[in-house]
Amino acid sequence: MKKKSITIDDVAKKAGVSKSTVSQYLNKRYEYMSQSTRENIEQIIHELNFHPNESARNLKK
Repeated sequence: MKKKSITIDDVAKKAGVSKSTVSQYLNKRYEYMSQSTRENIEQIIHELNFHPNESARNLKK
């Protein structure tokens, strides 16, 4: 059975923020984000061992 990949939605739910906020964090756009939110998202990303899907990122480009 295939293991479910961790998604940006999983990170957002666990961190208590929107997917948009996680996306802004991943793209280093911190203008409207508090330091505590950044630290929280970073901690959750490490906790869940989240890695952005490169295929999805390339589709956006």
